[in-house]
Amino acid sequence: MREDRIVTPYLGLSVHSFIVMALGAVAAFQLIVFGMAAALYGVEAGYRPPKWLIRASSRTFRLGSAVVGLVTAVWAAVSIAQMTIRWVTTGPVVFTETRALVLAATLMVLGLQIVSAALFLSIFAGRLQRLAQLPVSEVRAFAGGAR
Repeated sequence: MREDRIVTPYLGLSVHSFIVMALGAVAAFQLIVFGMAAALYGVEAGYRPPKWLIRASSRTFRLGSAVVGLVTAVWAAVSIAQMTIRWVTTGPVVFTETRALVLAATLMVLGLQIVSAALFLSIFAGRLQRLAQLPVSEVRAFAGGAR
């Protein structure tokens, strides 16, 4: 086995494939947030907010998501700090925890993105909740679509 083809216990992927998968997970989450932003733009254009957007804008969902994201990001940051401290204190040796570092860094970024998405959605939450209560005929006028 070549040294650059380490098989990980994480999904049986080589280190390089694992890094690509981690980047794909971050990109996929960004596409989800982009879809949410597009739905919010549709509401601003006068369309009724979709039910999933109304549920996602509820205080319980937003706060729950933010807490999960924050806990994930902090846990991952602590893991990265522990790996760094272990590596620095062992002296001049090759860093061998690349797979764990990639996983922790990915989880830290995703956790921060979840917190950011919850904060972003909070900006529009009040308006979305009010729109959900209006009859369909009044949504366009309220959202600013009748310009």
